[in-house]
Amino acid sequence: MRNRTELAKYFGELGYKTGAEIGTCYGTYAEKLYQNIPDLKLIAVDNWDNPETTRRERGSKVPVETQARIKLAPYDVIIVKKSSMEAAKEIPDESLDFVYIDADHTYESVRDDIREWSKKVRPGGIVSGHDYYEFRSGKGGIIRAVDEYVKKYGYELHLTAWDKENPARDERQPSWWFFKEAPN
Repeated sequence: MRNRTELAKYFGELGYKTGAEIGTCYGTYAEKLYQNIPDLKLIAVDNWDNPETTRRERGSKVPVETQARIKLAPYDVIIVKKSSMEAAKEIPDESLDFVYIDADHTYESVRDDIREWSKKVRPGGIVSGHDYYEFRSGKGGIIRAVDEYVKKYGYELHLTAWDKENPARDERQPSWWFFKEAPN
């Protein structure tokens, strides 16, 4: 797979209908999910306390751009303005076909997101996320958290390619994913 849009298409090809995006921010990937998964029911989770949001949007319930992209569109979406850990408490275990994690990129946060949100994915579903690369700042912990989890549970890790030719910035970075298997 070249990028996360192709991953969304793969979810659709597998017949997935229920999912969650952790770290929705502006709704860009949520929109891609809806474009590629027929009849999708999505839980879009973000606390919208991202320092990258504009001052005008800080403190608002949900950024205007996000509302325009997914909330006001004809999609079956539930927008949850909470931290990923708070939101995970409200979702029944094994109720999702997939989860896509793209929230706080620190090691501890990614580790916790994978641990808690994997519980929400049914056996045979996919646990996935964005930005599987070493950050120049050294502040990203995605590779370490993902690698530890798949090693601990014996999952086979899959990655999308670096899609450096893609004009959409967030489509370039590799995504990671694995199938959640039934316990033995």
